[in-house]
Amino acid sequence: MNQPTPTTTPEPGAAAGAQTAQAQKSPVLLAVVHANGAFSNDDCDRILAIADRQEQRQGSLKRDTINMSIRDSQVSFLDNNAETAWIYERVFKTVDHLNQQYWRFELAGSEPFQIATYTSDGHYKYHLDLGGQPPMNRRKISLSVQLSGPEDYDGGEFETLASHDPVVAPKTKGSFILFPSWVLHRVRPVTRGVRRSLVAWIVGNNPLR
Repeated sequence: MNQPTPTTTPEPGAAAGAQTAQAQKSPVLLAVVHANGAFSNDDCDRILAIADRQEQRQGSLKRDTINMSIRDSQVSFLDNNAETAWIYERVFKTVDHLNQQYWRFELAGSEPFQIATYTSDGHYKYHLDLGGQPPMNRRKISLSVQLSGPEDYDGGEFETLASHDPVVAPKTKGSFILFPSWVLHRVRPVTRGVRRSLVAWIVGNNPLR
């Protein structure tokens, strides 16, 4: 399988003439990376078929708090087992490749993958994935994989905020959005249809490395 093809978004407000992340030799800690090619449309459909057999629950905040004014989505989880091993392998291969290119964090696996479902008015306001307690204090890289196509829903834009202006992620089915877990991000309200995504948090044992 070919390596995923990344595109990067320079940090908003960077000095005129600054190089993009692809041209720099040192890691770019605030780079938001969009990558294609790791999952095909058929792969996304296979993932959704597995997810549809899992128990769904209301998406929660820290300490399992439910506040639908902040987060309104349904979630299920994919453990790493014989049925899902290919998903984990594909994600880890993509993350390893892009981490070496952009951040060079010391990584040590992940939390169980999550499938998020946003229906009409579903949203998640700006938040960080990094926290002060386990397991959130071990998160290094956050990623979201678009499992729905742009024809499946309106609204529901995934946005990251590393500086003054938000960066809107592509809606291409199978595309990856990766960023350090301390970067603010949100999902805007869905106005039609259903948006589904795979969410993963890649962790490490040593902070700031």
